[in-house]
Amino acid sequence: MDASDYAAWYAAAVASAVLVWDVIKYRNAGPQIAGKAYTGRESYGIPETEGKDLSYVQLTNNGDRPTTLTSWGMYWYPAGSNLQDKSGRRGFIIQSGLAGVGQVPSKLGPGDVWTGVAEEDEEFRRMLAEGTLVFCFGFSHSDQELLVKIEPDS
Repeated sequence: MDASDYAAWYAAAVASAVLVWDVIKYRNAGPQIAGKAYTGRESYGIPETEGKDLSYVQLTNNGDRPTTLTSWGMYWYPAGSNLQDKSGRRGFIIQSGLAGVGQVPSKLGPGDVWTGVAEEDEEFRRMLAEGTLVFCFGFSHSDQELLVKIEPDS
């Protein structure tokens, strides 16, 4: 093998690595939304929610493109249900803007964080104890809902 053969092999290896990198970038492009939900929170200095138990949810766009949060709700699945089985679930709409946070619709750019607050009542706590509660979110970039499991405070 002479120098031109080595150069050809080197160029082929570099081109292959660039192709693999482009595939990885393409698969990870777009909005990437991650969520966390917490129960048993109380407000401080907010007359609208004073003395009420609250659930708090936080969404973060870890992707490289913006999206718009278009809807916010909640699903309850009876104990033993699979989250993929939509037949037995019960759906709820959640008031946006409670306590001055959680406006819907809302644009989430790369790195942006959205927070929302939902009031907990006896029915909420019963459903949390007897099944699985998830917050559900709709976005402009996808037909799929994002489900964020609500874990009881321990």
